[in-house]
Amino acid sequence: MRVCERILRTISELQIEDEHGITCNVTASLGLAYYPADDVETPEDLVHSADGALYGAKRLGKNRFTTARPLLPLATA
Repeated sequence: MRVCERILRTISELQIEDEHGITCNVTASLGLAYYPADDVETPEDLVHSADGALYGAKRLGKNRFTTARPLLPLATA
C-alpha cells in the first residue's frame, strides 16, 4: 500500500506540457493484489485479481488505488 501511495503521489506531481505549451496534470488508477491468497493459485489468477482491483479504482474516481481484497496487517519490525 505504501508503494501505491508513493506512486500516486509522484504521478500527481507530474505536469506534462504539450507542443503548444499547455500543461496537463496526470492521474492514475492502480489495482493491488497479492500472493499468497486463497483465490490466487497461478500467475494468471494474480493478474486477474489485480485487474479486478484496477477496475474498482477506476469506478471510484481518479488518482487512487484499490485492493483485490482486504489486506493483511503489515508486520512490524
